[in-house]
Amino acid sequence: MKFRGSYTLVTLLLFSHSVYSHDSECEVSKDTEYNRPCIERLIPRTLHVTDRTMLEPQASIFSKDTEGALVETKPPLVAVLGASGRTGVYVLKELKSRGGNVRALSRNIEKAKEKVSSDFEWAYADVTKPETLNVALQGVDILISTIGSTGEDNSELIDYQGSINFVDAAKESGVQHIIYMPLYRGWRS
Repeated sequence: MKFRGSYTLVTLLLFSHSVYSHDSECEVSKDTEYNRPCIERLIPRTLHVTDRTMLEPQASIFSKDTEGALVETKPPLVAVLGASGRTGVYVLKELKSRGGNVRALSRNIEKAKEKVSSDFEWAYADVTKPETLNVALQGVDILISTIGSTGEDNSELIDYQGSINFVDAAKESGVQHIIYMPLYRGWRS
C-alpha cells in the first residue's frame, strides 16, 4: 500500500512538472504588454500537485526592460577585408544593394574610396600588421576575406601569414563567422 501511494505521487510530479498555458488564454488576451500576441504561452507554469491549480513562476523572466529584445534583432556587422581589390569591390556593392550593415577594410582607404562610394564605414587593416586587424574587427559579426597576393614575391606573406593573422584577430575580436575567398593569381608560362 505504501508503494502505491509513493508511485502516485511520483507520477503526479512527473506529469505536472512542465505544463504550459493553453491557447484559450491567448484568446482572452489578444495582445499583451509585450506587444506580441500570446507571449504568455512562452512563460512556463507548473501545476500544483494536490489541488491541480496553475502556479505562476516565482520570478518573471520578462520585464519592461526586455520588451524590445523580444521582437528586435540588430543586423550583423559584416566586414570585407580587401575592400579595394576587384572581388572586394564587388562584394561591397552586393552587400550595399542588399542593405547590409558593412564595414570596409583596406590598407589604402583613399584608393579604395576612388573605386567604391565612400558611404561605407571604412577602417584601416593590413594583414601583415596584426595590430591593425584587432582594431578594425571590433564589433564585427561576419568577416569576408577577399585578400590575395599580387605577385610571387609576397605570396607567402599575404596568402599564408596574412590569413593566419586575420583568423587569429577574428577569434580575439569575437567574430562569429568567417567567409574565406582565397584569390590566387594565375601565372602564364
